[in-house]
Amino acid sequence: MQITSIELYHVSIPLKTTFWPTWIPGYPQTHNRFTLIRLGTDEGIEGYSAGSAMGIERQGLGDLIAGYLLGTDPTDIDMVQALLKQAGFLGWRNFWVEAACWDIKGKKENKPVYELLGGKARPIEVYCSTGEMHPPEQRVEELLAIAERGFKTAKLRVKNKELKDDIRHIEVIAKGVGNRLKLAVDANQGWLVTIMEKIPAWDLKRASEFAKACGDNGIIWLEEPLDSRDYDGNAALKKISPVKIAGAELNYGWDEIKIMMEKDCFHIYQPDATFAGGIAQVMQVIEACQDNGWESHRDRSEAQGYPGKRDQDSLEHEKQERQPVGLPPDDFSSKSIPVHVGQFFF
Repeated sequence: MQITSIELYHVSIPLKTTFWPTWIPGYPQTHNRFTLIRLGTDEGIEGYSAGSAMGIERQGLGDLIAGYLLGTDPTDIDMVQALLKQAGFLGWRNFWVEAACWDIKGKKENKPVYELLGGKARPIEVYCSTGEMHPPEQRVEELLAIAERGFKTAKLRVKNKELKDDIRHIEVIAKGVGNRLKLAVDANQGWLVTIMEKIPAWDLKRASEFAKACGDNGIIWLEEPLDSRDYDGNAALKKISPVKIAGAELNYGWDEIKIMMEKDCFHIYQPDATFAGGIAQVMQVIEACQDNGWESHRDRSEAQGYPGKRDQDSLEHEKQERQPVGLPPDDFSSKSIPVHVGQFFF
């Protein structure tokens, strides 16, 4: 089998209401944007995937990757991985394309990708992720309503300029929800974006003080409290933190994450397959976690909701993981969506 055609599409879907993501403070997101790829083959099987986008910044990407992928066997995942890495010499992260090859491979063998990975279909617990930062009193009311729908875990966001305000945020919410929900916190410091609002980067001192506050308030994990490439800082924090530290969501695949593992940076590794090396490299992370007694779960590209999510869905089924996982955003107001199929950003 050979790849004979590559089609790329810029997709922009209007949101019902403006979304204010904490990972881009001050940014009014009005659309869900992504790049959709369709790979054609000489056997007539097509594969699809997508990568999140801010706009049309991937204009012309087809001219680059065509020379690497056309004529390649899409079922040879090792070769596809090698070629996508080569095609990244200008800095582009192209591993989101790999999922389209798994799509082709699954269709050729008439199996879902999780079966190709050795997994089985099973129920998976999910958590509710708060993508915006609302006043803590308001957030308590929202989370209590979510608990009524069957969620057992929720993830908060913090993005205040002052540490004391971040601590108050989790204190009020933890007290308000009591034992109705387990709580995690995402600091979104792993890949800090300050183009709209100048939010300070955390250092080890601030991260340590916040981790202590998380421990005092029963938080079950703290996500990305330091820069994703601050390997020594993350390792130092893990040693003293009273709560589990999670990260590696957006790191550049196995090459970076293996360094994190060597330095013992996290309790929980959570690579997003559309960023962190594709399905094959995330499988390496999962297997290394199992070999060393670490935990792993998969996070989503924030504000995702496109076909590329299928690579994450397949990973949720393999290896019988027991961590709750996050799924793409959905309409929080909908009362018809059962809690086992979605994570809500609100």
